[in-house]
Amino acid sequence: MASMENEPLAFDGDSLPHPSGWDISIATLMGGRPRQEDRFCSRPVIHIGGGSGQVGGGDFNGGESSSPTSSLIASFFGVWDGTVCPHASDFVHTRCADHHLASPGFSEYASLVAASANGKAPESGRPAAAAGDEATVAEEVSKVDGGADASADAGAGADGREGAGDVVGRQSPPPIAELARCLADACRQGYAATDAELLESCATLRNNFTSTTSVSVLIASGILTVAHLGDSRAILLVSHEGELRGQVLTIDHKPDDPEERARIEASGGSIQYLHHHNMKPFIRGGDFESRKAGGERMVQLQYSRAFGGKDLKPFGLSAEPSIGQHMLGPDHVGLVLASDGVCDIATGDDIAAVVGDAWEKGQDASDALTSWALQERARCNVGNDNITAVVVGWGGAAAMRSQVAELSQQEEDLPPKKRRPL
Repeated sequence: MASMENEPLAFDGDSLPHPSGWDISIATLMGGRPRQEDRFCSRPVIHIGGGSGQVGGGDFNGGESSSPTSSLIASFFGVWDGTVCPHASDFVHTRCADHHLASPGFSEYASLVAASANGKAPESGRPAAAAGDEATVAEEVSKVDGGADASADAGAGADGREGAGDVVGRQSPPPIAELARCLADACRQGYAATDAELLESCATLRNNFTSTTSVSVLIASGILTVAHLGDSRAILLVSHEGELRGQVLTIDHKPDDPEERARIEASGGSIQYLHHHNMKPFIRGGDFESRKAGGERMVQLQYSRAFGGKDLKPFGLSAEPSIGQHMLGPDHVGLVLASDGVCDIATGDDIAAVVGDAWEKGQDASDALTSWALQERARCNVGNDNITAVVVGWGGAAAMRSQVAELSQQEEDLPPKKRRPL
């Protein structure tokens, strides 16, 4: 991943092409299931208003907001995989982005960049970094989240720019580390508000166990902020030594992971390995047996973090997302968000190979990926599941075809032993 060191920060979209030119495709299949419980959201163009943090959004087609004079843009994408019934995923996919944008963290971010763009000294509730002590995005995110892949592959070392601690006084863009903290806060606060609203709805409807995984990205100021719950995944598409590679940015939240197990058992829940699910681990509430004996239909979940799951929340099911942040650079070609209908049977490089092949042929990348996943699930006999993928290419369809074709030619020029088998 690219380091922040000596890298300029662009607030006007210079760090990436304007989202209206991105190649965005979305596909979803029922995958043999009786109903579709996957949901998605695509808001590539979110105009940030004045210093108050006001925002306006665009839909999947990149529609402009009511604030055409603003040149400050953020983007939001998400995939949600529901369980028990579609209520949780259906509820969350219409609210999650708005809760991010209404959060104190995003309001602070918007105020900082808007003030800078207007030539004013940005005001922040956090002190400016001391001279020579401004950290890279990766270093700051490791402090914010502590997650295993929060700083994966990002450059190390402090920013060596002269006068780094004086950026506010010189009315320069605020430090990237400060913006990164604001965006991470926005994701964390957005998830908390979304889950709180969903739990209220579930209590009203007496929908005790409906839940959904989540993977979402907030892209702003060249920073990709990933938040996730459960086992849906984000994959960054990277041009690396003549190949299109897929870097998985998330780690599944499984109930038997040591950290997850400790929280669940401390809350009175337990981990059960179910025979009819190939001995995979599930979270079970501490009241499971007593309520089942009373005639209730009880539910266990295969992931340990989720939106919803009202009656499992007291027993350790968490809606606290893992947050990862990555500085986007010239080698980053695009992004894939996918439910476990894809990720159960695909590595990051598998996904990159399918997407790259579709781009090179001028095909719809998400259709190609979901169709491939459906066939691969049947070939591997791993069972039916809903299948959803959001594929984003920064450079637009024509640019993606050109770049992938160039990568393919570079790989053809390599000795056979250097080529990656598909």
